[in-house]
Amino acid sequence: YVLIYSEIHLGKKVLARGARELTGPWSEALHITDIEAYKPEINYAYAAKAHPNISPPGELIITYIYNSHDLDALIKDGHLYRPRFMSVSLSELGEALKNALH
Repeated sequence: YVLIYSEIHLGKKVLARGARELTGPWSEALHITDIEAYKPEINYAYAAKAHPNISPPGELIITYIYNSHDLDALIKDGHLYRPRFMSVSLSELGEALKNALH
């Protein structure tokens, strides 16, 4: 099992945890990536999620939301407040989580 999530308190990290069973025990957090262009005084990211149903073989599609504290920026910039997509290799993620479970 793999859990993909955002760092707490609207942080810049996308994290993963793994477990052999749904009830755990779960691994320590594995840092997958930092959100690009993250500036906590201006913007933030949240809601990282895995999408295995739309992922191509051998990959895991992950989305997160990128937003701004500035309402004017939200109105003017159509790139804010929408999902961002990224892909990670399942074999690399699986190997890293397997190592984290030991």
